[in-house]
Amino acid sequence: MLAHEPDSIVVAPTDMTDMPVLDFIEIVSDLAHAPVLMGLTATLPEGLVAEGLSRGAAGLVALPLTPSRLSSALGPMRRGHDHPPDLELTCGRLVLNAAEHRVLVRGVEVFFSPKEFEVLQFLMLGFPKLVSLDELVRHFADGDAEFAIRVRITVYRIRTKLALAAPGFPPIIETIRGIGYRIAG
Repeated sequence: MLAHEPDSIVVAPTDMTDMPVLDFIEIVSDLAHAPVLMGLTATLPEGLVAEGLSRGAAGLVALPLTPSRLSSALGPMRRGHDHPPDLELTCGRLVLNAAEHRVLVRGVEVFFSPKEFEVLQFLMLGFPKLVSLDELVRHFADGDAEFAIRVRITVYRIRTKLALAAPGFPPIIETIRGIGYRIAG
């Protein structure tokens, strides 16, 4: 059925129980020729994201799925790209590899939940510009201002993890009070 629906896209959660997610991605990609997004859950075995992408996953999206997350993940596909966008971002001493779901600070790996990873990636994609809190809320909390505190907490957790990886260095994420955040250059 998927092979006959040109606009079909499948989201495969990384914590699937009925079938190994990597086999599912490979089967859907090869047989149905439908793009598969890996739905990242809180716990990811090492190497799962890279292996999923190598087996045919077209991209990544953090779960739980929201319209804005889905829209962001589908962006490259809508623009007609046959391959994922550049999967490595570098901002100063910070390197983010989306294909492997890895972040390095001065060569030290820092582990993030899927949501933290997605927020950090969003901030890095905005580098060197400021990303407003309103923009983060629209993107990660479906515009619900009541969830702005969750976005702030997520940024705080990211900042704390980055600081622990690079003690003695200036903060990697700058807060512009009352406006938003930016990655320090």
